[in-house]
Amino acid sequence: MKRRLSLLLALLLCLSLFACGRQPEAPPANDTPPAAETPPVETPPQEPEPDEPLPEEPVAPEKLQYKPSNVMFTFTDDKEESLLTLISSIPVYEGATRINDYYQAVYDDLYAVCQLNLEDAARQKQELQAMGQAFTPWVVHLLPTVLRNDGVTLSVYRAVTEKRGEQETSLVYGETFDVATQGRLLLGDLFLPEADYLSRLPVAEPDQLNFTITSGMLMLVTETETVSIPLSDLADILKSQYLAE
Repeated sequence: MKRRLSLLLALLLCLSLFACGRQPEAPPANDTPPAAETPPVETPPQEPEPDEPLPEEPVAPEKLQYKPSNVMFTFTDDKEESLLTLISSIPVYEGATRINDYYQAVYDDLYAVCQLNLEDAARQKQELQAMGQAFTPWVVHLLPTVLRNDGVTLSVYRAVTEKRGEQETSLVYGETFDVATQGRLLLGDLFLPEADYLSRLPVAEPDQLNFTITSGMLMLVTETETVSIPLSDLADILKSQYLAE
């Protein structure tokens, strides 16, 4: 009995020693490779939102640049003695071809009239010399005056003065142009559509072409006089671009 017990203890001791010397089993292999680390996504810096653009300030129209062309031409007789002198200041505006052509035509017409008057001037010279009196050459003077030049409207008052010895006569003209088209304005173009402007003017039948406009006045040019009306008196029927320079 004691022997069996000894054998049993020896067997248990061997089993215990065997268990202590055994290596721990490795965990089962995993065929799936480990997931690669995903690099962090860099967020690009946000562009600052632009400020809302400020409303553009209106640009004032540019005035026409005026360069007067002064001309003096003397007409003579067969003896090279002066009969008539034409003195003119022809307005020339940079970039305004149509307006320049208009005033060149005005000068050309006046030059032609002077040529037609040479015969009368020569006759007067002969008559005065026959009476022993001196002859004074005739003079024709063309003088334009700019009354308004604001980049929208060009308005010119033009005087033509003719002096024949002691006798002097003057004719005046008003010319108003739209700068954008360079066309000449009619009087009715200044007013709102369907405005009864004629009933507000102190001239019964004003010339639709012969007028000028300043920063504060409308000037109607007639054969005998120039009538001025304050623009403020017509403010309710005038187009806004003509109210103030």
